[in-house]
Amino acid sequence: ELSKVLREKIKNIPGATIKIEELQSGPPSSSPMLIRVKGDNLDDMKKVTADLEATLKEMPGVRDLTSSVSQGEAELRIQLDRAKIKRYGINEAQVGFSIRNAVEGIKATTYRVGQNDIDVMIKSGSTDIQSVNDIYNIVMVSQTGAVVKVGDVAVITMEEGLAGISREDLQRQMYVQSNLAEGYNAVEMTEQFKEKIKGYPLPDGIQIAYGGEFEDVQQTFTEMLVNMAIAAILVFLILAVQFNSLSQPLIILVTVPMALIGVLPGLLITGNSFGFVAFIGVVALVGIGVNDAIVLVDYANGLRKEGKPLIEAIVETGRSRFIPVMATTITTAGGILPLSIQEKFFQPMGVALIFGLCTASVLTLVIIPVLYTSLEMRKEKRMAKKQRKQSILLEAEE
Repeated sequence: ELSKVLREKIKNIPGATIKIEELQSGPPSSSPMLIRVKGDNLDDMKKVTADLEATLKEMPGVRDLTSSVSQGEAELRIQLDRAKIKRYGINEAQVGFSIRNAVEGIKATTYRVGQNDIDVMIKSGSTDIQSVNDIYNIVMVSQTGAVVKVGDVAVITMEEGLAGISREDLQRQMYVQSNLAEGYNAVEMTEQFKEKIKGYPLPDGIQIAYGGEFEDVQQTFTEMLVNMAIAAILVFLILAVQFNSLSQPLIILVTVPMALIGVLPGLLITGNSFGFVAFIGVVALVGIGVNDAIVLVDYANGLRKEGKPLIEAIVETGRSRFIPVMATTITTAGGILPLSIQEKFFQPMGVALIFGLCTASVLTLVIIPVLYTSLEMRKEKRMAKKQRKQSILLEAEE
């Protein structure tokens, strides 16, 4: 609210560029909206960047709009007439040296006074350059001894220059960037901007790329998906060693998609979006959500080793492990709840964990016993079939 009031009060201050940013929790990120214009032709790039800036300015929710085109300063450009240079018997290097000598001077040596170094500069002429006409009147001596003025071989124009030319992947680029008002999503705004410029004719060799939070989200989601896959593989390897089986870890990992079932409805109910912070909670569910399934499978394996039949072992597991499973879920969700309520930045992660764990726990008590029973029955049938074959072979040998 304070930043909104300040923007209204200082927006009309002449000759000042003022930028207001609110402090935010979490890791630093780039501007919410960032559109890059890439190419080789600077004139085409400047035109496209200016057009994109005008389009972005019309969109609601856009504020603190800046562009690399509007940040340049006025500069003098000296264009040489090569035919005249050749006719007067001088060259481009001589013209450049003479102008630099008159405007800036040439460093001849360095004079040291105590600990201070003082550059000794040599300038031609007795007066400093004060105007464009003074540059026109800078004189040079040709190879034939004739006196030539800069105005005889050059034309000077005043143009708006660029503060700098940035590059990405060895390619020139300009940019337009802006912040967004509260309640506006960078990804959605970028998609709206794409629709607005859908029919815009781009000159040859000019490309448009999108950065800011849009690029950050895409990159982050890709990295998080990779991290999620690595976490699932590590969990599988650990469980395979623990249970000495390749099939039972697969049953346990079924709880991961069951946990994801509760994430999106939970975020929707609480009014949160599925972003970077929520994705952290999803990755955490890969390791946390499997705990209840591990308890059930391990307890059922223990009962089977004691000699109990499959169905009896499953029923006993569900009866005796129901309270521990629910207690574990309730205590975990309760521990995350204060973070979800007090810290707005971490709220999506807390909501994803709480709803994911609750959904996974309920479904685990039903689906995991069914899958375990089905898998073990198939194993028993294969073992019985194998034993029958061995018995037949032994009888045939006798």
